[in-house]
Amino acid sequence: MKKFTKLFSLLCAACISNVYAGDVTITDSDLGTSEYTWTNNNTYFIDGFVFLEEGGKLNIQAGTVIKGIETPTTGDNASALIITRGSQISAIGSSTAPIIFTSELDDVTDANDLTHEDKGLWGGIIILGKGQIAFGNDGTSLEETNIEGIPSEETRAVFGGTDDEDNSGILKYVSIRHGGAALSPGDEINGLTLGAVGSGTVIDHIEVFANDDDGIEWFGGAVEVKHAVVSFCGDDSYDYDFGWRGKGQFWFTLQGEAADNAGEHDGAKPDGETPYSNPVIYNATYIGSGSSSDAKNSTAIHMRDATGGTYANSIFTDFANEAIEIEDLAADKGVDSRQRAEEGDLQLLNNIWHNFGAGSSWEDIVRGTSGGEDSTGAWLEAIIEATWKNGIEDPELKMIDRTATGKCDPTPTFGGAAYANLADYPEDPFFEVVTYKGAFGGSNWAEGWTALSNMGYFDEEAPVVGANEVIIKDGDLTGTSTASWTKDNTYILDGFVFLEEGGVLNIEAGTVIKAKETPTTGDNASALIISRGAMINAAGTAGAPIIFTSELDDVTDAADLTHEDKGLWGGLIILGKGQIAFGNDGNSLEETNIEGIPSEETRAVFGGTDDEDNSGVLKYVSIRHGGAALAPGDEINGLTLGAVGSGTTIDYIEVFANDDDGIEWFGGAVEVKHAAVSFCGDDSYDYDFGWRGKGQFWFTLQGEAADNAGEHDGAKPDGETPYSNPVIYNATYIGSGSSSDAKNSTAIHMRDATGGIYANSVFTAFANDALEIEDLAADKGVDSRQRVEEGDLKLLNNVWYDFGSGSTWDEIIRGTSGGEDSTAQWLKDMIETTWNNEIVTPDFTSIGRTVDGTCNPSADTAVAAIWSNLTDLPTNDTWFTEVAYKGAFGNDNWLADWSALSTMGYMSSSVSIEELAAVSNGVMLGNAYPNPSNGEVSISLNLSSREAVSLKLYNIKGEMVKVIAEETMQGMNTIQLNVSELPEGMYYYNLTTDKYSVTKKMVITK
Repeated sequence: MKKFTKLFSLLCAACISNVYAGDVTITDSDLGTSEYTWTNNNTYFIDGFVFLEEGGKLNIQAGTVIKGIETPTTGDNASALIITRGSQISAIGSSTAPIIFTSELDDVTDANDLTHEDKGLWGGIIILGKGQIAFGNDGTSLEETNIEGIPSEETRAVFGGTDDEDNSGILKYVSIRHGGAALSPGDEINGLTLGAVGSGTVIDHIEVFANDDDGIEWFGGAVEVKHAVVSFCGDDSYDYDFGWRGKGQFWFTLQGEAADNAGEHDGAKPDGETPYSNPVIYNATYIGSGSSSDAKNSTAIHMRDATGGTYANSIFTDFANEAIEIEDLAADKGVDSRQRAEEGDLQLLNNIWHNFGAGSSWEDIVRGTSGGEDSTGAWLEAIIEATWKNGIEDPELKMIDRTATGKCDPTPTFGGAAYANLADYPEDPFFEVVTYKGAFGGSNWAEGWTALSNMGYFDEEAPVVGANEVIIKDGDLTGTSTASWTKDNTYILDGFVFLEEGGVLNIEAGTVIKAKETPTTGDNASALIISRGAMINAAGTAGAPIIFTSELDDVTDAADLTHEDKGLWGGLIILGKGQIAFGNDGNSLEETNIEGIPSEETRAVFGGTDDEDNSGVLKYVSIRHGGAALAPGDEINGLTLGAVGSGTTIDYIEVFANDDDGIEWFGGAVEVKHAAVSFCGDDSYDYDFGWRGKGQFWFTLQGEAADNAGEHDGAKPDGETPYSNPVIYNATYIGSGSSSDAKNSTAIHMRDATGGIYANSVFTAFANDALEIEDLAADKGVDSRQRVEEGDLKLLNNVWYDFGSGSTWDEIIRGTSGGEDSTAQWLKDMIETTWNNEIVTPDFTSIGRTVDGTCNPSADTAVAAIWSNLTDLPTNDTWFTEVAYKGAFGNDNWLADWSALSTMGYMSSSVSIEELAAVSNGVMLGNAYPNPSNGEVSISLNLSSREAVSLKLYNIKGEMVKVIAEETMQGMNTIQLNVSELPEGMYYYNLTTDKYSVTKKMVITK
């Protein structure tokens, strides 16, 4: 039985000790218009209808449990929490410390206490907003009304308005269990009710488990919902009405015997009102009650009341009735959902349908309803396959199971139908561009925090990377075919391997790609080159990254290679059709060959006119030990981006120990988020040829041999167009150390008339200057100083600290190239006064460049330099994530677990508030080394004072496996742990003292 217990809750770094230590009863009079905080050292009991009133705010700490009383003492028919219009809830759990709403009868520490059959034991959560609704409208006016499930005379239960961007707060990692109490026969409460909730509200990682009514129901508004799980509900899983116009992605349902439709979707009340429902939903996986079950009302999707909407790249399987029912009224009955389909406002794009009780053909499983013009659904059959490109085929889900036996695995088999024939994603940053259909790719994001996981329904065995080796040479990826690389093989690149124009390469999460140091092909190095017009879809996950490395690298042994092992293969090169500035005459756009590849190779050409070109996806990809030299001084970058367009997705990318630059851009407009470059031999981030993209959350940690962290050029030659002009927020650049020998090491060097913006960033520990900006003599043409003076180059609200050249602006910044003012007085005046930069310590927890787990580039929230004086994000640009800190990290480390920096032991595996507090008070728990391991593991403890400590090892179920140490310690201690006899998988080790509890992960392999 796979389950989390109360013991595991105590392990969570986000939790404090003595969880569930106190019981607090909450009645309606306890929440009003003030701000309230519920903490995870109490259990809160909701007694009756409890309203958070207009102007109020409720904060709920990660790991908190809230229980509803089955028979309220207040006389109400049920217990429920209602967030009224104008109030806000901030319930931010985590994957290891979810916030749980459940029944008073539920012992959440006992996975066997209640089952999925225990429904209707309390009410649910109701959130009300000011968004638009379509209810009894006359087509010109907007209405408000009372939400269902609450007595109609309750004035605080009104919802609706005119503000579709209304903000009702945040729900993140929240599990709602065993609700749906009946107010009267047939009148139950939904697990989560969203009445006119606006798009300013954040709902991400939400679960409704065993509710006696609908799982989630929307009544108008425009709220967006991501990562939703609804299982074993008594009615519909996902129900919308009253004109909901939001967005959804990664929705999952697993139905039991009593279920109704997975999706019941209505347009408005009455039909034909405006605004009618028209949401956009991508990547749903809906699993019904079973094609032979008795749930005969169970249909995958039922669309009616003239609803619009889009489902795309989704999977629907195992329903007892039909796949799709779309309202098709008689001609004199007014507008219907068929009309929406014919007008293009209702679409079902590139979905998979499989295993329905009604039959196995389109004629069997789709129909028009309501006695309309064509109740056989022939009109629907005509468009669903040919126009909308749906398929009746097996999605090859690993395992469908509805019992608490740990067998359900809704991830699809890699390379199967779920990985082909995808609809394009909207150009909308809400949607993640992934390479698969359905809610899951190679891993299950619902593991760990949901009731389905805690109570043992999911198969939570860690994926195993196989040992089979496949040699890949040039010619293996030719033409316009699609290739799929899977994690059960290791792929060995032999020489220059081109993915040619029109080709697609899919790489499964967890796959390892290695490269030969001395190719058999006669090439000077091994590298993977994605040509113009080809696409790479490498979507790893935090738990299963995709790794590119050398054939000499045993990735299962964190101690095998170090950051000093560079140049063992080439790198990854992606070429696109974006604009470049190279040898232009100012009027024409050029193309040229990428550096690092022989100039006669026609497949290495890049450049064009399409800045929105799409070369695919890189996500959770680590590129290690590259930079092989083709000739002296001519090495390959870790990741080369030649004219790559903004249609490409690059997020969570690492370059580790490359002998040339980490990442280099040559023109184009690609955007890069969550990037880490460490221990490279040349520059960390280098751009040229007119790159005009965006960046956020960039990190570098430099070693002794490094050059600049940022070497930024405008064009070749100077003055060409388009010149480089990117916008970069939240960088943390850590140099080789102010006293190191890396004397060419400068934080940022801007030249060749580049523009650009750095904002809300931190630059520290460089051996040379902080900032060098090109300032040419007057007769030498345009320079980067001119870009500054014209407002196209800015450095806004950044922190600078600890440079070898000095500690004042006079010493650490300069104009270069013998220009008009090499003393850079013009720059000093700008950087402090106009741009609001500061020379002040960032107070990072620790900077380390060795394998001891001490590098922690985050700072305590009390440090004003990091947590205040921020530049606003660009206006109306939703690509950027708004955060409250400068630099790449807040209180969490997004590099944890998947990057070489983390797995090889350079960085703390987590940067939680509790860990920061522990470190600041002299208690430090190091990373397990090596990690992963199958033998002896070393764990370091550093305690500034004498402390009684307990160090214990737990498995993924939260069961204690071993007491590692229980004794009094002080100073640096190294503890040896033999794990050779333990089963492989994920483990947690927890250090507890009288005041602090810190938990970290380790992996045991066999």
